[in-house]
Amino acid sequence: MIVGKESDFAIEITDYDKVKRIAKLKLHLNGKVFGDGKKSKSIDPLVSALETIIEAGDSLYDTSFNNRSFGDVFSTVLVLHAEVGEWTDDDYAQLDRYERFTFFWGEQFSNVTAVVFTKDGICHILWSMNKNMSGGKIDYLKNLHADLIPLNSIVGVKDELMQYLNQ
Repeated sequence: MIVGKESDFAIEITDYDKVKRIAKLKLHLNGKVFGDGKKSKSIDPLVSALETIIEAGDSLYDTSFNNRSFGDVFSTVLVLHAEVGEWTDDDYAQLDRYERFTFFWGEQFSNVTAVVFTKDGICHILWSMNKNMSGGKIDYLKNLHADLIPLNSIVGVKDELMQYLNQ
C-alpha cells in the first residue's frame, strides 16, 4: 500500500500487522526512496516523527541555517567535522543545540541519517542512505539528498496513513 504520491511525498507500507502495529516501511521523497523496506518493525516512531514535524511547523528552524548550504547544515547538526571519540565539550553542546532537527523514524530506517527543518511551510529533509553501516567511516555527504516537501503534503499523507492504519 502506498499513501501519498511517490513523486512528492509518500509512505509505502508492506506486511502490515494491525495487532502488533508493525510493517515494512519506505518513504518516497520526490521520487527517491528513503529506507530499504526490509525490516518489519513498529510503525509508531514514524507516526511520532511526522506528528512532531507537523506540530512544530516553521518553529522547526534555526536562524543559523540562513545562507548556508544543505551540506553545511547537515554537517553542523550532526557534528561531522570530528569523530565521536574526538568530540570536545563544544561539540557536545552543538549536538544538544541541534538535536531537535534529528528524528528516530523507526528501526526500518536504521540505514538512513536525516536532518529535518521547516521554513516558510516547506519541510527540508536532508538525508543520506548508508548501505554499509559497519564498514569503516561513512561519507554522509557523498550520498546526501535534500528534498523539499510542502508541509501540507506531509499533513495529508500522515492523515491518510492514520486512516489506513485504523481501518
